[in-house]
Amino acid sequence: MKSSKDISSKIVLITGGNSGIGFACAKQFASTDYTTILTGRRRLAGENAVEELNKLGGDAYFLECDFKYGDQIKSLFDNIKKTYNRLDIAINSAGIEGKPFTKLTDYPEKIWDDVIQVNLKAIWLCLKYEIDLMLPYQRGTIVNIASLAGLKASLTGGAAYTASKHGVVGLTRSAAREFASQNIRVNCLCPALIKTSMAERVIENIDEIGAQDHPIGRVGLPRDVAQAAYWFCSDQSSFITGISVPIDGGIMA
Repeated sequence: MKSSKDISSKIVLITGGNSGIGFACAKQFASTDYTTILTGRRRLAGENAVEELNKLGGDAYFLECDFKYGDQIKSLFDNIKKTYNRLDIAINSAGIEGKPFTKLTDYPEKIWDDVIQVNLKAIWLCLKYEIDLMLPYQRGTIVNIASLAGLKASLTGGAAYTASKHGVVGLTRSAAREFASQNIRVNCLCPALIKTSMAERVIENIDEIGAQDHPIGRVGLPRDVAQAAYWFCSDQSSFITGISVPIDGGIMA
């Protein structure tokens, strides 16, 4: 990684940036003047993602972090502060599916705790540290990636997933209200079924199911979410904060 004295570009952090929606978000920044930091728990996947981004003209780096563990999250941000001492944009995309298609009464407590930790508590910790890095500059943009399960019940994801994503929507609103006067914007995207490796582990025939479930007639793609995230990170959305937008092919219409 760069030393702090070498830094001239803006800094964007993408959690869960080594695959799926997070990686698609990272590709949006590959041809810009941003330095992109990807994080995730799979080092090889992260290094491969960085290599691909840099071939596209990006300036990307990978930092390993397992969002189950608060001490690793703190170390991640300590490293960013030491190296860059700033953060301009954060996209919080890391998440796990838990145990899909499991009723609330049958849900294992350990898996429930893991889902809440990674999908909700880790987002809170990231917001905490991200905003701390943005406050000295009195500006910054954060996009949380939740799910359509943050706006309605998800029988597929189950109660733990639904509860965690509703929590992300609430955190987004709270953070947006608390820090709007410091010119720090916080918004949330709520994707429906998106064709990622995580979704494909859970749902067979994902293209067919997506075409049936979405009025628009197809499954969502990671770039559909990434393009929206990029817009929310731009000055074109400078008067928007605290909202949660469904990226759902018309389901909520």
